[in-house]
Amino acid sequence: MGKDTASEHERRLDWVSQTVGHDASSLVASPRQLGYRARVRLSADGKGGLGFHPPRSHEVLTVQDCPVARPKLVQAMAEFPSIPAGVSHVELRTDGEKVVAVFEVKRGAHGPIRSWVSALPEDALGGADLAVDGKAIRGDCKVQITANDVSHRLSPGTFYQVNLEINDQLVRHVNEAVHDRQPAHVLDAFAGAGNLSMPLAQAGMQVTQIESHPSAVRDARATAKRLGLTIDARVQRGQDFEAGQVFFDLAIIDPPRSGAGAMMQQILTTRPKALIMVSCNPHTLTRDVRQAKDAGYSLSELRVYEMFPQTEHAEVLAVLDR
Repeated sequence: MGKDTASEHERRLDWVSQTVGHDASSLVASPRQLGYRARVRLSADGKGGLGFHPPRSHEVLTVQDCPVARPKLVQAMAEFPSIPAGVSHVELRTDGEKVVAVFEVKRGAHGPIRSWVSALPEDALGGADLAVDGKAIRGDCKVQITANDVSHRLSPGTFYQVNLEINDQLVRHVNEAVHDRQPAHVLDAFAGAGNLSMPLAQAGMQVTQIESHPSAVRDARATAKRLGLTIDARVQRGQDFEAGQVFFDLAIIDPPRSGAGAMMQQILTTRPKALIMVSCNPHTLTRDVRQAKDAGYSLSELRVYEMFPQTEHAEVLAVLDR
């Protein structure tokens, strides 16, 4: 910490440009350099404490504060009781208003930990909603996240981006890129709860979402129903997707850090007019972009998002046209 922000932005831009082999046009800076994380996942040390693993270590350094976490999460961290041995991790989640504490349990300890969580005082962790292994124990345990004017209610097992302000900008830019290309039907691959594509459905576009996590798909369907939108949200692993399963002429691809994998070739086989790619790993993005270039696509835009200030990570948007 304490780095010169402007020079850090330049370094990040240069790193992404050199890694991908294309000049990044801009960096979207985080409005929060500290206190930006709306989710933190803490490991139990087996002695009642919670903390983080140092790089390349299995040790747990216990903490009661985290400078990059949202203030409500820091408050909850400071109020944690001694953690039973059956807990492996605790994820703290917030939408800026409420806090949800999700306890992840070791095999065979679900019953005792559920009972322990149920017995916590009503004001535990500042009155946070409590869940065990993704299931609500106290409160509805859903956070409300808004991106590009679409409000999502997300279950305790559903992923969302840690930097809410940067995510909103990312979703807006993805949607602008899609609208500029006027597709007839959009495939959202690795869709999560529809973060990137739900505004497209709200604008009247046909959207198919492919996501492997059932909780995220349930949340996407619930959002569509609540807003009166028509989407096709499917539970399916990316590696099981085959060309021809869905008609689409533009694909949004937002894979995990490991990249798009086998799904990339299946998408390319259908020859969509454009690929809108989002990645938290420029190295695997480079591999996927190279595969698209080999199939006749050109990289039209590369933009960097400061999703993770104070870290070496970067979120990247790549737009490819055929």
